[in-house]
Amino acid sequence: MSVSLPKELSKAAELSTFSDDAYEAVRTLVEKNVRNYLDDLTEGRADTYRSFIPPASKDLIEKSHRLFLLSFILGMDHAADGLALSDFAELVPDQTVSFEEAVKFASDRVPLTREEFYSLSDKVKFRAFTVARLTQIDAIEKVRRKIVKHLESADGENLRTFLEETETDEFIRATGMARENPWYWENVYRTNIQTNYNAGRALRFEKNPPRLLEFIGIEDSRQTGICEARSGTVRPYADPWWRQNWPPLHFQCRSTVRGIYAEEAKARGLAPTRLPSGARDVQAGFGGNPLDNDTFWKPTSGMRERIARQLLYGEVKTVEEHLIGGKEEVPIFKTVKQAEDWAISHNIADQVNFKGAKPDVARQMIQAVYDSVYDHPKLRSGMKFIGTSQERNRALREHLKQQRKAAFIAEGMEEKRAEILSDEWAKRRVRIPPVPSHCYAQSVPGRGGWEPVQGISINSRWAKSPDDLLKSLKHDVSTGYHPPGTDSIKAITDHEIGHQLDDLLEIGRKDAILELYDRSPADVRALKVSAYGATDKKEFIAEAWAEYRNAPQPRETARIIGELILKEWDAWEAKR
Repeated sequence: MSVSLPKELSKAAELSTFSDDAYEAVRTLVEKNVRNYLDDLTEGRADTYRSFIPPASKDLIEKSHRLFLLSFILGMDHAADGLALSDFAELVPDQTVSFEEAVKFASDRVPLTREEFYSLSDKVKFRAFTVARLTQIDAIEKVRRKIVKHLESADGENLRTFLEETETDEFIRATGMARENPWYWENVYRTNIQTNYNAGRALRFEKNPPRLLEFIGIEDSRQTGICEARSGTVRPYADPWWRQNWPPLHFQCRSTVRGIYAEEAKARGLAPTRLPSGARDVQAGFGGNPLDNDTFWKPTSGMRERIARQLLYGEVKTVEEHLIGGKEEVPIFKTVKQAEDWAISHNIADQVNFKGAKPDVARQMIQAVYDSVYDHPKLRSGMKFIGTSQERNRALREHLKQQRKAAFIAEGMEEKRAEILSDEWAKRRVRIPPVPSHCYAQSVPGRGGWEPVQGISINSRWAKSPDDLLKSLKHDVSTGYHPPGTDSIKAITDHEIGHQLDDLLEIGRKDAILELYDRSPADVRALKVSAYGATDKKEFIAEAWAEYRNAPQPRETARIIGELILKEWDAWEAKR
């Protein structure tokens, strides 16, 4: 047993008490949310057979904010061996304690300036908003599905009768917040508490770096094999191992990390241990250092998927802008991996793979996508993939292969054999058109088999040679093959985004396009937009959009099509 374990168990017990006290307050607010929904159903303000998005619960957001923020502060305090926080949990359930009092209570115990504290608070509040909002919607959706399932199986029973005869507790059990089995609380809230707690520890160590870090697992019957294998591991503070092994490592993880300073290391003869061998991988989305790219407050991949399903991008983006700030400038990257990580952490696409591209090409393309998604948040749901076209094709082939493998396993096949046969099947049967060498970039729609990799990509042939790419673009613009102002990586990205907008809004069917393209001869189309745009209606629209977004003074046709797209976008968005 680690010599530090008894003390760490005491800290874990304190965090657990803190969390348990908060559970009742959150459960009560979720129950209120469900009751309001049931009233809306009874009075006909909601439709049982349609998803329902309730107004944001200010109380649940504030409660979640306070809970996550104080978890972070408690982590900072515990990292410094502070255990004088037995009254800390009282700040969570007590509605009479003002946030200013909580601020002072916390600020007195951690080395943060007032500016640092309020910056931290805003970031945590954004995470709290996202968690609380999804909790509201998840709870209602689970209740709605329970009602639909009952009505479809009941013989003639109507909705009002079912609601009147069913206790609210039965609906609360469906949400995963019931006292006897609060699985949603454990998976979502307790995991977020632990994430913020360990982020607080990481920040304390960053401000006062120890010589070593020790992985502390709670060694009891609840401990998973993931944490058991790592428990007691001691590594230097700067060891890259910590970048993939910082707890939490899975849902409901209770592990943490403690610092070992020079004095303790010398007095106890502590030194780095060997890395654990045969340790199971951490669960997807876990294990990264929470301070890397500020990941502790940003939505996880799972949260992003749920935000997409509920079309909450606009709402979430507005709150982020209010709390964190406006549109960012994409930084300079030394490696393509840094560019990919930045794009994922900023929720620009589900998959990002720029293998074969230069870092600055990736940066410019990411900036263009980021700008477009920032301006039109609902575009994000169509960005399943951005990167190089070659890696997009590989990702699609792998997706189809995994689908086939799952089908083999469902038929009773052993996993290893299913892997071999699905690989052979993919090589024989999956035929994806190769990327033409002359093609700069591509857009693929969310149909026709491309759904898993819908989005935009750049040909690695050009992405690895940016000088050649820019030279070729300048030539194309000078000869009229592409429109004025489109000789940049941003412009070719905007061209592909134009295809996405056209597919979504069906711009090609609008009267203005019929007049500009269908009723104009090719030479006129070439003069008004470009020679390339004259060859195909979809290219005509995409070329005009690229000019509208990039030329200092877009020409008349580009302005007409650009303004048409914006008008149709507003109308489309208003319907949703």
